[in-house]
Amino acid sequence: MGAVPLAPKLDKFISSVEHFTGQTLHVPREAYVYALGIAIGLELAGGILFILGSQLGALMLIAFLGLVTPIMHDFWNQKEGSEAQITEMIQAFKNLALLGALLVIASTPRRARMKL
Repeated sequence: MGAVPLAPKLDKFISSVEHFTGQTLHVPREAYVYALGIAIGLELAGGILFILGSQLGALMLIAFLGLVTPIMHDFWNQKEGSEAQITEMIQAFKNLALLGALLVIASTPRRARMKL
């Protein structure tokens, strides 16, 4: 299965969500492949639409970054002060910056963007 290398990250994420919400999530490992497919689809289609100037592309990339960042860059689960924590924190903040830029682009009318 293609999503097997991501299983530990998804397991930690689900565990964190369960801890913070107090709810038990019943997500079978077989569903991880579908989550990976959705993420790839959002990034690929969103990127293409974004390049073509579509606000829908920006919204799809916002969804992608919003879903993927806390799963892939879980700096809070790393040993404090470690190189792994610093690296994951940098990547998470980079994604947040991209998310902010995409929010600005998605909220700007196309005509206004074309004048820039």
